[in-house]
Order: sequence, then structure tokens, then C-alpha cells
Amino acid sequence: MALTPDQQVRITNMLRMKLTEPCPLCLTKNWQFGENLVMLQTLPSPPRHRPTVLTTLATGGPLSPRPGPSYPTLPVMCQNCGNTVLLNVYKLGLADLWQGQIPASPKGS
Repeated sequence: MALTPDQQVRITNMLRMKLTEPCPLCLTKNWQFGENLVMLQTLPSPPRHRPTVLTTLATGGPLSPRPGPSYPTLPVMCQNCGNTVLLNVYKLGLADLWQGQIPASPKGS
């Protein structure tokens, strides 16, 4: 989805408040965000018990692990060295810009 000019301004203003330091790798302050989100997919929690053949077959077990929650993040790149930071759009208060395209906020995002 292409962002509107108003949406781009909103993101830029939020990043100006959050990204107050230069890049930790090259010490320049030239950040630019990407319009496409990066989804961080977590792994499922490990089982509390040792899986058996029966529980593996009944639950899908380790043969087909169910993913944990995913976190939509905004990529922000240093234009000098390419260092990339991923910022959670829920924590930034910007998730509504991608409404309907990202999952509901997972607990603790």
C-alpha cells in the first residue's frame, strides 16, 4: 500500500520524536523509513512437557509448530551506512495507518 503524503508526514513527525540520536554505526543522522512493514514472526513457546508420539500426532506437535504472535515493524534505514532499525508500529502509535493489513496488537507489543 502506498502511503499518502499526510501519512508520510505523520510517520516522519513520529520518527523525529523517537530517533533523536545518530546512527550507532556511522554516527550520521540521516534516517529514512520504508513504506512496507516488516513482520517479525515469533516462534511458539516450547512445550512444558516432553512430547510423545501421541501428543505429537494429536496436536501437530514439533512436526508442524504453530507460530507465535507476529509484530509489524516499520523499517528505518540509515542513508549513509544502511544500518536498519525495526520499530513496532503499535508502540509508535501508527498501526492504524495499515489497518486491515496487519494483525491485531498481540499482548505486550
